[in-house]
Amino acid sequence: MIKSDSKFERRRQTIIKKLCEYTDFIDGSLFVRTINGKQRTYLSRMVNGVQRQIYISNKHLHHVQQGVEQYQVVKQLIHELSEVNIKIIQQEQ
Repeated sequence: MIKSDSKFERRRQTIIKKLCEYTDFIDGSLFVRTINGKQRTYLSRMVNGVQRQIYISNKHLHHVQQGVEQYQVVKQLIHELSEVNIKIIQQEQ
C-alpha cells in the first residue's frame, strides 16, 4: 500500500472517494439499428475478445446511457489514480 502525507496522497484519496460514487457503470457503447422500419438500440461490448450486442428496450435506455457515461468517467479517474500513484512512488525514492 502506498502511503504519503503529500498533496499526491490527498489527491489520491479524493479520486478514490469519487470512484465510490460510480456504481452503475456499464462497459460498452450504444448504437441504433433500424429493423423493419423500427429503430432499436443496442449495447455493443467486447466479451472475451468477441463483440456482443445486447438489445436495450426504451424502458432501460436512459439507465444504460447513464451507465455508459459513468464508465467513461471511471476510466478517466482510474487513469488519474494511476498517475498519482506513480508520482507518490517517485516522490518516495
